[in-house]
Amino acid sequence: MITLACRVDCHSEQEAPRKRKSLEQRRAVVLEKPEKRAAALLQQLNAIRNDKAEKRREQAARKRVVRDKAQAKENEWRDKLKKERLKEQYREQGKAAKRAAMAAEGGPSAKRRRK
Repeated sequence: MITLACRVDCHSEQEAPRKRKSLEQRRAVVLEKPEKRAAALLQQLNAIRNDKAEKRREQAARKRVVRDKAQAKENEWRDKLKKERLKEQYREQGKAAKRAAMAAEGGPSAKRRRK
């Protein structure tokens, strides 16, 4: 008897979780009228909240598209301005290098001095 009781206890502890719900878990719970109203109200509030969240997401997406378009236009303008400034800077550097080279050779002012 003792060994049989031990076997039963050991077996019940190692039992795997049920694949199917028990009768108590499957039994439908009948809600009373106030509970039904509360559940319906809660469902409606959640639906409203989800709709508002969806509208916010859509509006944010529209704003993001407009902002990205404006930012792309501004970046294009900035790139153009940067290119112009670099071009001017390189032109000035070229002039300065040419003046330095002319001064090292004696330059045009040296020719005037000779005369």
